[in-house]
Amino acid sequence: MSELNRRKENFEKYYENYKKLKEKEEYGKAGEMIWGAVSNLIEAISWARSEEGLGDYSSKQEFIKQLSGEMNDEDLFDTFEDANDLHVRSFYERRMSKKRFLELTDRIERILIPKLKHYYNIMKGRGEY
Repeated sequence: MSELNRRKENFEKYYENYKKLKEKEEYGKAGEMIWGAVSNLIEAISWARSEEGLGDYSSKQEFIKQLSGEMNDEDLFDTFEDANDLHVRSFYERRMSKKRFLELTDRIERILIPKLKHYYNIMKGRGEY
């Protein structure tokens, strides 16, 4: 299996786990799963674009910042930062209110993930994720 396909499959797995954990109101674990989903989707875009992975957070941040600029899409970078905030505060620090968790995950689900899927398709030269 190619790294691109592995990352895409990992995205699907993490995203499904996120939805199950969110429904159970296990927000700390759900925050980790949605971050894993986002991270794997970003890696898939990188592999589709340049056949290289990114690795650490700062590389992903720089990649998304660059992509956001290229696509003239400030929401992409802003919602990526939301996803990171959610990851740090809900999983590592365990100090995020349910209301804030739901606000951030709503933005990630409505804005970030569809945008990442769209850019993945652009890099792959296809119309749909």
